[in-house]
Amino acid sequence: GGGGGGGGNSHRAVAAEAEKRLASWLPFGLGGEREAEGQGERDAASGGDNPVYAPGAETIPPDQLPFQPCTLLRGTFLEGRQLALAYKATRDGWGAREFHERCDLSGPCVVIGRTSSGRRFGAFSPIAWMSSDDYREKADDFLFAWPAGSAGDAQPQRVLKIGGPGPLFDWARGGPQWGAEALAVGPPASPAGGGIAGPGAEDTGWGDLRTARSRLGRDYALSPDGEASLFGEPTAELVEFEVYYSPELKLMYD
Repeated sequence: GGGGGGGGNSHRAVAAEAEKRLASWLPFGLGGEREAEGQGERDAASGGDNPVYAPGAETIPPDQLPFQPCTLLRGTFLEGRQLALAYKATRDGWGAREFHERCDLSGPCVVIGRTSSGRRFGAFSPIAWMSSDDYREKADDFLFAWPAGSAGDAQPQRVLKIGGPGPLFDWARGGPQWGAEALAVGPPASPAGGGIAGPGAEDTGWGDLRTARSRLGRDYALSPDGEASLFGEPTAELVEFEVYYSPELKLMYD
């Protein structure tokens, strides 16, 4: 299912084809038999022990990631795959424009955020962003959070969906959003579809990813601390926001 939305038809076609191929691969490590063709494509893309990745992508050793991928990403298409950093707000800029320039058509992704009060949270998206001003109903995404006051080496806990599939929003001029209200990072500053015309219009309406809001209990369960927000308050100012992706899977969207 999906909502209204304009443009991005070429992105939609690329993403649809990539997702069709992904669907032929069972998530890595679940013990099932993968479709032979899908496995062959995966082997060709990964190159065995010497993976060939997208140009310029620097993968991060699992023990240097801010989470344990073997635990957090179990049962997802990112399980067992090397990850790289697509976007880092303090390095690349806090605007939704910079987010989309670096993250669109990167395939399934994991995001990590840190608030000005020190709370850490994140989310997994099984589908690629593509600036569609649309949404997709999914059941296999999730949120996660670190318990309040946890040590730096603590691991996050998943916050699962309740009540079945729900929307993942892909704002053209905003950051990512899970559910109607569960997590929104950098919501667009003007309504989707624009309505702004004239000189300089292309520079207006972009969301600022320093702004995040979260309300749990409707689409998703409460936080590990039993709170109705991933970061303990309805809105928060972020001091860092990062997006991790699989260069191997991104090749399918190129």
